[in-house]
Amino acid sequence: MPNMKTEGYLKNKEGKTWYEIYGGNKTKPPLLVVHGGPGFPHDYLQPLAKLADERQIIFYDQLGCGKSDRLPNNDHWTLEFFVEELDSLIKHLSLDKFHLLGHSWGAMLATEYCLEKKIKPLSLILASPLISTPLWISEMKRLINKLSPSTRKIILDNDKNNIDSSKYESATDEFYNRHFFRGKKEPQAIVRARAKHGEGVYLTMWGDEEFRPTGNLKSTDLTSRLSELNIPVLLTGGRFDEATPESLQTLAALIKNSQIKVFEKSAHFPHLEEKDDYLQTLRKFLKP
Repeated sequence: MPNMKTEGYLKNKEGKTWYEIYGGNKTKPPLLVVHGGPGFPHDYLQPLAKLADERQIIFYDQLGCGKSDRLPNNDHWTLEFFVEELDSLIKHLSLDKFHLLGHSWGAMLATEYCLEKKIKPLSLILASPLISTPLWISEMKRLINKLSPSTRKIILDNDKNNIDSSKYESATDEFYNRHFFRGKKEPQAIVRARAKHGEGVYLTMWGDEEFRPTGNLKSTDLTSRLSELNIPVLLTGGRFDEATPESLQTLAALIKNSQIKVFEKSAHFPHLEEKDDYLQTLRKFLKP
């Protein structure tokens, strides 16, 4: 029953967290998908629902974005808060055997969950992962240094508040066109997510600029604890990804049971840019 779809809400004292389950096959452990952002809802990851012909695929929108409640107080938005939300959802759905996938910031959230909570997934997929903000920023600077000299100067020597906005936007577009999504036109999955993003979550946790984080994740670094992961881990990313192949190698070297898959034509969204190959990679990893 791959086309079967159900949705519901996890109710807690802070608000309601929306979730959706694709597929009716319960003979294999489900895959729980954690979106990125912070505050960029699940829509852009929906192509993973194609895997529902083998197992249930579970999406949810973190509080503050998408179909989940928006909260008036931005003080809620911390890594710890979202770990507790994820833990509550897993308990609400009575998941004991499941796989976990986190994309971008969602990879940090999924990793922290695995390190801190008792109910462990059978495996972990770190998709284009943000695990260490210092490592992420270091790699972004390396990518920026490969841009044209004029673009590089605008991004490195200025922030968006002290330069003509059109010049800064043009410079950042050059970066995004190389390292965010490489297609000529963003797919509707990204457009839908962007329309429902949680600006307050992003501003609180990352800041108002991609290249200079000022939010509460600006110093977060989980690399010192990656050796504690005792489950199979798959790291995926695009050849041109912000989460660079070099950063995947750095992370994988710290994880006992890990493997890497780099998608040669992709940036930050291999599941959209090389969808068939990406889905086949996940099927192979999740097969046991």
